[in-house]
Amino acid sequence: MEEQGIRLDDLKAALLRRGRLIAVVTLACGLLGIFIASVLPNKYQSFATLLVEPQSISKRLVDGGVEEEALMNRLHLMTMQILSRARLSRIIDELGLYPEALGGDDAGGSHCAHAKSDSSGAGAVRTGNGRPAP
Repeated sequence: MEEQGIRLDDLKAALLRRGRLIAVVTLACGLLGIFIASVLPNKYQSFATLLVEPQSISKRLVDGGVEEEALMNRLHLMTMQILSRARLSRIIDELGLYPEALGGDDAGGSHCAHAKSDSSGAGAVRTGNGRPAP
């Protein structure tokens, strides 16, 4: 008994018989595609959506001039507090910077400190005996 299915030899024989027809149809479709592509105009289209946001500057940056002036005032106030006579005298006493002046003529144990500015504007602290404080 023989099987009724398609065998490989039968498929090969059908391709050989119809090979010319398959080649002609493939070639015709390729040539038709090339002809249509050459006849049609070159027209390309693309679409894009752009979102443009306006420039914005932070309100803190705009008002920076006022804040700078306030900052300079605060720095000046802090400098005055740091170089105040009471604070410098307390630091001299706590660190024992001038022990020879402790037994001197100042009864309260506090030393006379003067703030003296040089040409650069930086404060140089000098004690009552004229020597610069470390």
